[in-house]
Amino acid sequence: MNKFAIIVATNNDEILEKNLLSSKVIRDKNCPLILQRGYRNIGRAYNEAMGKTSAQILVCLHQDVFLPDGWETRLLTALDKLEKSKWGVLGVAGIKLAEGRKVLVGHIRDRGTEFGSSEGLPARVDTLDELLLVIRNDRNLLFDEQIPTTHMYGADICLQASSQGLGSFAIDAYCHHNASDVNRDTPEFRMAVKYMQKKWKRRLPFVTTCTLVESKTVENIRRVVKGLRLQPLAQPFAAGLKRVRNLRQLRKES
Repeated sequence: MNKFAIIVATNNDEILEKNLLSSKVIRDKNCPLILQRGYRNIGRAYNEAMGKTSAQILVCLHQDVFLPDGWETRLLTALDKLEKSKWGVLGVAGIKLAEGRKVLVGHIRDRGTEFGSSEGLPARVDTLDELLLVIRNDRNLLFDEQIPTTHMYGADICLQASSQGLGSFAIDAYCHHNASDVNRDTPEFRMAVKYMQKKWKRRLPFVTTCTLVESKTVENIRRVVKGLRLQPLAQPFAAGLKRVRNLRQLRKES
């Protein structure tokens, strides 16, 4: 039985050839490769691929990802390190909120620029970027096929894992993400955010590598504040609210 298999939802053979298919782990056929073509719903593409392999671990990644030589060794090393951890989703780039501040965790080359470091990995995060996601092939976690666009499925499966008491971790499995599309503020992206606001209403706010997802009310207030250029007045107010919340938390814990 293969330890892991790679799954890709692809719609562009040129991008696929230049990136993933040029990776040594693929050229040497060191693991099964499942190419899912003709899918408009990435979650469905990944879910249906699960039944096509007996591999224990599934690596779901973008067609524009290149895996450097020896990548599979780093993946297996990370899996060994987390063997006794209750993990649900692994990835190479994640994010967490620490005292209200966004902290990026991981090590990748994104659009030609190096981000992060392998130091301290694996490390727990709130959500992971969708460029590369690792899950177990046991169908305890499935991608949400109801998300209306091709965004947010990575954050969603991390939140699903958390709701089951499983962690999401950024691991040391360095790769290159050669994406060309950097425009995140699109109607499709906003549609996916709206879906997540409704689905995960009780978990708001949560952070992704693309955005902070807050309640619609908070989102609208921020838009008004920005439009009226009231940020200098809003910052002391937000700091005061944060101090009140922290004080309440301390009282609960004491």
